[in-house]
Amino acid sequence: MAIDLSGVLTAVLDLVIPFLELVAALIILGGGVWALTIFARRRDAAQARREFSHALLLGLDFTIGADMLKLARAPDLSAAALAAGVTAVRIALTLTLLREERLAMAPRPPST
Repeated sequence: MAIDLSGVLTAVLDLVIPFLELVAALIILGGGVWALTIFARRRDAAQARREFSHALLLGLDFTIGADMLKLARAPDLSAAALAAGVTAVRIALTLTLLREERLAMAPRPPST
């Protein structure tokens, strides 16, 4: 009695990939709700934007994971392009967020 490992792996990936995409969507949605809550309570748009940015980055990490698994399951050019595109967006958002945090934390010269 032989087990078809390829079939088992495909079945597992067919469950894991949508789960990762759902987790990504819930993280991004939750981050949006949290950012709106922060803005409504404190009227701090910068803090709300930072919180949403962090949630968006975490959600994109899960999306990248799902895309990599899709690429492993069925390697083709469109899956590779999608994974590369999402990864590029993630890198751009990370650099933008780091720049904003550095600017927010930089000492400001005293005004005269």
